[in-house]
Amino acid sequence: MIEKDEDKNIYVIENNWQAFHPVESCGGPCEIKIDNKSIITDIRSSISGIEDTQCITRKVKEYHKAGQSVVESEGYLPFGGESEFKQTSRYHKNLLRVTQDINFRHGTTVNRHFSVGSLNLKGKYEAFTVIPPAQHQTEGSEPYTREIPDWKGKEIMIGHWHRPPLAIIFHRKDGIDIEVGTGFDIWRWEENLGYHPESGSYKIKLKEKSLEFTREPLACCEDFTPEQRNYRFTWHIAWNNDKKKLTVPQHKKLYIPFKNAGQEVDFERLKKSLAESSEENTYLYFNIHRGLSWPDNALAVPSSQAFCCGLVSDELCWQSPVIIRRLKKIMRRVSEMDGFNGLILEGIHPGICYHPSHIERKNVMGLAHWDINPIFDFLSWIDNHAKDKFKIFLKPDEEERLALPSLEGFFK
Repeated sequence: MIEKDEDKNIYVIENNWQAFHPVESCGGPCEIKIDNKSIITDIRSSISGIEDTQCITRKVKEYHKAGQSVVESEGYLPFGGESEFKQTSRYHKNLLRVTQDINFRHGTTVNRHFSVGSLNLKGKYEAFTVIPPAQHQTEGSEPYTREIPDWKGKEIMIGHWHRPPLAIIFHRKDGIDIEVGTGFDIWRWEENLGYHPESGSYKIKLKEKSLEFTREPLACCEDFTPEQRNYRFTWHIAWNNDKKKLTVPQHKKLYIPFKNAGQEVDFERLKKSLAESSEENTYLYFNIHRGLSWPDNALAVPSSQAFCCGLVSDELCWQSPVIIRRLKKIMRRVSEMDGFNGLILEGIHPGICYHPSHIERKNVMGLAHWDINPIFDFLSWIDNHAKDKFKIFLKPDEEERLALPSLEGFFK
């Protein structure tokens, strides 16, 4: 739901949270409240320390589309080369997805710092979980959790990376989890606006009453003039204020059958099984990864070296368009059937890949991307498509899948 006050400020409201977009801002939101508590504030991007909150706003509009609440804004900085900012914020359940275009016009120079999606997290936090940068993962790094020390009267840095972590989940003492994630476009964040490699800065600072998470795709020690063009970045924020684990109601299991060595779903057999089932509350189990067989162009390339050697892993890269196209076709046919009450999805695990064709680009060394965005797209689509037809869940306790608020929120 979207509401506006007498000053035309925009409020996106759903269940127990709300996001506030002031009409004079071309970024934001400036605040997200959960359970009527101000949790996330001061979401901003900046060039040389000049934030998008100082933009002259050309346009702000809001609308609903495909089950999502959308806020769009455009503006420009009235300084220097008058760089332009354009942002689309899409809300669905407990997830905010942001696409931000920053147009560096002629004469725009970055004085040491360029940030995208920095923010403050109010309240007391006890720990944070890190999904490491893509390059770190290729070298063997795995997700880890780090405890946050108590405030001792002095601001300290408790986390620092030169490449963007794929996501960080901040764990509050009151049970609320906040996930701040990079989008699929890892290579854009790591390009550092064309400056030298490893020139980003991603810092978490502990303050007396909050955490500050600064995300700078470029932090250099000199003035730098990027190529004059538009730069796009995607990122997301998700929240989970429900301590309950992802659970599925009591039900009878019925596995979706396959034929031709997983080349296709055996719909005739499935229809017969549903017709013969006398059990109430039947749930279909759909193993996307292991049940279906997939061509090599749907598989993930785990590193730049693997791409150069022509190697693939046995994991899917959802950024490959063949995956979503095939799954939507299957889901449309499944949704036309009767005799079941729910669908359990297995094998939805976001991961990194370096195959540039998945993102419609060419690069001899490969390009790092994270397939979280197409997973969001698919889950949002199926949630909207299956509405009022049957319930959908992720299979609980899959070992491969991290408990990301952004994914689990679709099914709570």
